Amino acid sequence: MEKVQSGVFHLWQQLASVTEETSESNTLSEEIGELVSGWDNKCGAKAMTKSPYGSLSIKNDDCYPFFPCDECGCSSLKIKFLIVIQVLMLLFILSANLAIIFVIFNMEKGTRNRRNGSTRIFKLSLAFADLLMGLSTLPAAIDIAIDLFRGDQENLYSDLLRLSERSVETPKAIILGSGCIITTISSIWSILAIQVDLFLKLRWPMQQRTGKLMTTSRALIITAFIWSFSIAVSYGILGLGFSYGLHKPTLFYSVVVNDRFTAAKIISLAVFAWALPFTITIPLGVALVLLIRKTIKNLAKHKTDSFPNRSFDRRKKESLRKTREATSRTIAVEVVYVATFLPCIISNIYHVSKNCDRSANMFKMIADYVLLSGSFMNLFVYHLMWREFNLKLKSLLCMAVQTTRRNSVKDCTRRLTASRRTQITITDENPNVTENTNSQ
Repeated sequence: MEKVQSGVFHLWQQLASVTEETSESNTLSEEIGELVSGWDNKCGAKAMTKSPYGSLSIKNDDCYPFFPCDECGCSSLKIKFLIVIQVLMLLFILSANLAIIFVIFNMEKGTRNRRNGSTRIFKLSLAFADLLMGLSTLPAAIDIAIDLFRGDQENLYSDLLRLSERSVETPKAIILGSGCIITTISSIWSILAIQVDLFLKLRWPMQQRTGKLMTTSRALIITAFIWSFSIAVSYGILGLGFSYGLHKPTLFYSVVVNDRFTAAKIISLAVFAWALPFTITIPLGVALVLLIRKTIKNLAKHKTDSFPNRSFDRRKKESLRKTREATSRTIAVEVVYVATFLPCIISNIYHVSKNCDRSANMFKMIADYVLLSGSFMNLFVYHLMWREFNLKLKSLLCMAVQTTRRNSVKDCTRRLTASRRTQITITDENPNVTENTNSQ
């Protein structure tokens, strides 16, 4: 009986120990499950270290604002892709805006009609703003991306964090960051000025021709005010809790927040500097579409009175065609304008409200690059749809091609002439060669 009791007691101890180990393993598995939740299974092992229980615990809780980097590390392929995109955008921005500036200056020299002087000034302001926007953001971003790509891949993200922290309030950050703010504000207000100028010309054409509304001198004053206002805002916000530093999602130098109480201030800045002209431009574009349709109908009616023999169907088709073309141009301008500026305004507000959030960082990066793409898309939207600009650009391109061909022909002729003279000189200096050849 005693043997049976001792055997039962030993069995009970073994069962208790197994139960205790099972409960401990369940607790451990629950702990690991909580730690690993929300993480990629492929990358979980890289972001974990040993815990006091011998299990794995997550080491890094960063939101990884730089999109090539995540909990797995940094992808060199994504960094290469980013560098290629940045270089292509910089080339497009430089070529497009330099072409705009060159053509508009040549148009100003070659015309005696100064009625469109205000339009040229506002479009030059837009081209300069877009050009400086690309120069204040992309070269520095390309340089940083190349340095990160050449550096140690394992410490790439930590190097970016150190660079971002050290860049705050440095002279380079202040110059490039304020340049980014100045150019974006000047760009959006210049677009508004272009729309207002077009509206005045269509709504009150006689007053505009007689110089009672928008003149060249007034356009210069408005442009100077736009740039002065942009400079004042970019440097005035330094005393309101803002500073300039490296923005990790885009690698651009831009505004950074010094403390947690400036979220309302940065939203107010976005609304006042960008959202206000944006909201004014949208209804103004709708009014322009309606005004263009009305103006073309009045022109068609005037032509009908002047040429009574013209058939009604032909007049109707011509009026519809002109209305459709003018309306499509204005709508295209508004669509591109909304598609480039609206995501930037929303992303700034969303990024501030979400703080360190990967989706907010990705949205802000995409919105900033979309805004940059508008810097060279303006060539196709605001200028190639402008008939005078289009004709002048084509004529300058044709002249450049003809000059290049003419120079190449002259160069080829010059080389042939020089080679012939060299052959004649060599023959004259060595007459024995000719005599030996004849004797043979």
